[in-house]
Amino acid sequence: PAPSFLLGGFERILTIIIHIALSLLVLEGIKRKKTLLYMFFAFLAHALLDFFGAYMAFQGVNTLLIELIVVGFALVGLWYIITAKKRFSIIEQTEEI
Repeated sequence: PAPSFLLGGFERILTIIIHIALSLLVLEGIKRKKTLLYMFFAFLAHALLDFFGAYMAFQGVNTLLIELIVVGFALVGLWYIITAKKRFSIIEQTEEI
């Protein structure tokens, strides 16, 4: 049905936001010279999202509820992306000193 295709497209947009946020997290780790720690956090966030999605689907949870969890992760990721500019400018200022 058509709503399933729309939901799939919406989910792709959400996952793009999440992946951009996780990439920025790794980049921030590189800038702060704590690459492994930040990579671990990015890996953990990605694993948690995958685990909850797969586990809930296996348990027969409604797809819309699972998508709401993805929306929650995407909103956190969007907040992280929006606030990243300020954090990166602070990092650059401390490197100049």
